[in-house]
Amino acid sequence: MNDAQIDEALSNSNGGSSSGGIKQLRLPLPSGADQKIVAAKVAEAENLRARFRGCGSFQSLANGVEGATVRNLRVQDASTLGSPARILVRNAKVGQMTPPTVTHAGIELYAVCAAQAAAATGDLDVRDEAERKILNDELRVKAEEYLKEVREKAFIEYR
Repeated sequence: MNDAQIDEALSNSNGGSSSGGIKQLRLPLPSGADQKIVAAKVAEAENLRARFRGCGSFQSLANGVEGATVRNLRVQDASTLGSPARILVRNAKVGQMTPPTVTHAGIELYAVCAAQAAAATGDLDVRDEAERKILNDELRVKAEEYLKEVREKAFIEYR
């Protein structure tokens, strides 16, 4: 099983009809950044998180930070986040910002901004559920194959 199979199952399931409510703030990292630069960016992200006073001020946090970008994510988009970010978003409450996570794209912070997003954080489990379903289907097929093989090779002696 691979990520492509999970993504396909997700796209076939509900088409990602959930909307808005999660915001992402990304601070870019220069290519080839060493640990000192990464640590400085993480400290800058922690500073931004400390200044976070709600989703209304989210965009203003990014102002004045060179290269910072803000995106509104659908809950379906958030369900495809990497493991640390997905877990942090899932556990955040409305109006909370997650601790910074380091990715290949930069340092990322997420804020849960709407009650509907908080109510839909269960949807963030959709990817895990799809993975379990695919695995169960594969195991069921294997079990049926083994049972068929055992029945064909079995010898029952009646006395």
